[in-house]
Amino acid sequence: MTETEIKLSCADQARLLAAFRDDLLQSAAVSAPKSLHMHSEYYDTPDAALFAAGCSLRFRTENGSGYITLKTDPPSVNAAPLSDGLAVRSEYEFPAASFSDGLPRILASAPQYAEALRAALPHLRRTASVTYERVDLTTRFGETAVVFSLDQGYLNGDAENRFFELEAELKQGDVETLHAVCRTLSQAYGLVPVTVSKLRRALDAQRSQ
Repeated sequence: MTETEIKLSCADQARLLAAFRDDLLQSAAVSAPKSLHMHSEYYDTPDAALFAAGCSLRFRTENGSGYITLKTDPPSVNAAPLSDGLAVRSEYEFPAASFSDGLPRILASAPQYAEALRAALPHLRRTASVTYERVDLTTRFGETAVVFSLDQGYLNGDAENRFFELEAELKQGDVETLHAVCRTLSQAYGLVPVTVSKLRRALDAQRSQ
């Protein structure tokens, strides 16, 4: 599937929380907010072969349930991120009891990346982790469905290296509606786009230590 999302943040956490609680979103909600405890572990080779190829390989637990995910970034998006923070990726995700349990499904479902993944398998190691609390709110604007996720957590097990952001993921419908809603929130609360992934931030944090 294709993942299409915009991430927003600001220095004032209270403003970000206010944006999440804004009537624009709350009045469009189709279900009650859902709270999730999430822990993601990322895997790559020592020379970061998967990252260099525009891929990320992740095992994540959500309230104790496991999922394995391969994300691939189109070269055009990698080369020139849009100023509004829009990110478009291919995503392959499956329920899995563990990282090793889920790998066969990833290999079978992403044949165009299977050769690179098989070459990396003997050298894979955990390279980064992200732990956070998420509150999901599913909304609908006409024919467009968007899940807004308020994320608060930390990188690589370091409680001092925290982040706080609002993610808007298009589930169905028109990307222009996604743009419009995020633009309205950004203007009302002084939010700015986040153009660097959680994985990239976790890797950068490790390099700076």
